[in-house]
Amino acid sequence: GSPEFRWTKEEEETRQMYDMVVKIIDVLRSHNEACQENKDLQPYMPIPHVRDSLIQPHDRKKMKKVWDRAVDFLAANESRVRTETRRIGGADFLVWRWIQPSASCDKILVIPSKVWQGQAFHLDRRLERPHRD
Repeated sequence: GSPEFRWTKEEEETRQMYDMVVKIIDVLRSHNEACQENKDLQPYMPIPHVRDSLIQPHDRKKMKKVWDRAVDFLAANESRVRTETRRIGGADFLVWRWIQPSASCDKILVIPSKVWQGQAFHLDRRLERPHRD
């Protein structure tokens, strides 16, 4: 195998990982909006539930690496999402809580999300090029 092919696979996984990150943020943001309207909803989402809603059962094994990378990426880079442990129905779950910084909030919280949006945009542009199979 040529090194070029290996790089393409790596790039493909990275692309899928960013794709997953965008979907996760979308789910959390929608859920957060729903919480504003319906006070009965919990302000957090168990990570396995998010995974189950985004990845079909037959893709779980194949997508596990991409999913794990997306989870790690969010933990490291996304200031608007906090990972917590919650006890739900007698079991401990890792959950994501969306903490949208409000305008009055500390600037430090706001900057990383702006940077990340810039990065995501930059990446999307780069990944739009047609890729040969």
